[in-house]
Amino acid sequence: RLVSEFVEGDCRDPTFVIDHPVLMSPLARTHRNDSRLTERFELFIQGMEYCNAYSELNDAAEQRRRFADQAKGHADGDEEAQ
Repeated sequence: RLVSEFVEGDCRDPTFVIDHPVLMSPLARTHRNDSRLTERFELFIQGMEYCNAYSELNDAAEQRRRFADQAKGHADGDEEAQ
């Protein structure tokens, strides 16, 4: 929702939004240079999303931890938790 609310509508020229926070991208691999981010990008043109891509997380233990974190957030009332 953050990207939709604060970024998407302002992207008139082709714009890549890159390196999303881990919290927003539970299935994406952690960024190789910053553990707070993921290897993910989205392309926006004229305020519309054209693509959404990421390096897939293939560490089962990390996936389990992220899903547990999201489930806890959802149980605690976080509307954006999946």
